Amino acid sequence: RNIEYLGISLIEDTKTPIQRIEYNNNLLLAENIRRNREEIKQTKGTGIAATYLKKINFLDYFESYLNNYQNKDIRLVRACFTHFKEFTQTRIHTNYIKPVEITPEFVEKFKEYLEENLNGDTPYNYFTKFKALCKKATKEGMFTVNPSDELVVSRPEGLKKEILTFDE
Repeated sequence: RNIEYLGISLIEDTKTPIQRIEYNNNLLLAENIRRNREEIKQTKGTGIAATYLKKINFLDYFESYLNNYQNKDIRLVRACFTHFKEFTQTRIHTNYIKPVEITPEFVEKFKEYLEENLNGDTPYNYFTKFKALCKKATKEGMFTVNPSDELVVSRPEGLKKEILTFDE
């Protein structure tokens, strides 16, 4: 059994209607948090995603992932997020994507979008960051199966440089 402080105060001795409303709102919030955490523990390892995770906007999840990202390559993650957001607005025409809609076909379309609009190592680097995001989301129970597991972006060979010798 774990005890966790949520930062929500419940004062039972309410005297005014405003205090009663605040108490009821805080109680509902605490109950929702408890219910969501219980559902996560119950569904963990079963292959079934928790119901509240199915309703999350994947763009918001991606943005929170970006805000909590601590590595030095945050610039790549930020650019990947920008391109993913642009992809959803131009190709899918929406700003709300449920995790259920992130299928291997959807990820394939995003990969093709990156390859069409970017060149060099950039599509490979951005798609690698997107795959890391999908892996983390799968660990957290948002996906039952990682939608980006089977997909690989080929890395270009690079430029052949002709180097002059000392005689030349």
